Amino acid sequence: KARFYSEQLLSKISKAEPKITSDMQRIAGENKLAGLEFRKKTAESLARKITTDSQAENISLSKATSKINDALRYTTIFDPDTFAKEYLKMKQELIAEGYKVVKVKNTWLIDGPYKGVNTVVEKDGINFEMQYHTQESFDLKNGPLHELYEKYRDTNISDRERMKLFKEMLNLSNELEIPKNIERVK
Repeated sequence: KARFYSEQLLSKISKAEPKITSDMQRIAGENKLAGLEFRKKTAESLARKITTDSQAENISLSKATSKINDALRYTTIFDPDTFAKEYLKMKQELIAEGYKVVKVKNTWLIDGPYKGVNTVVEKDGINFEMQYHTQESFDLKNGPLHELYEKYRDTNISDRERMKLFKEMLNLSNELEIPKNIERVK
């Protein structure tokens, strides 16, 4: 049943995706979008997320589906020295184009293994995720951190191993250069 909901959601976003992608490419400008080939989650990945969220929050599959904001997602890479300035400029351009920034989560400001800024953006009833990274945080997220995270979320590992993996992920992310003025990103 989760697969049915995932395919419904993918069908809905697939209709709006070409226009949104075109807009994001134009708005991002010289800060080209990274990982564009992964902008849509797969039906399998969405079904897994729907099931997991439904169980974790004790809500229906339909309700879990309605809360998903990252079935469509984009990533922009900013320089650490100008990150805050470029983010604020892009946010203003999104708003000028009729997009609404619904939520901003700046994980550079919290102690955790993932470092980046994830926003939920909405237009015409379609929510999607816009991620902002430095090249270094993007490479870590898609490389060593992703590999460790896949092991970390394996339900067959012990709590001790899970804690070891989490500490390893934290150590890697703590080595990242923190963008200047990152506290201005809200």
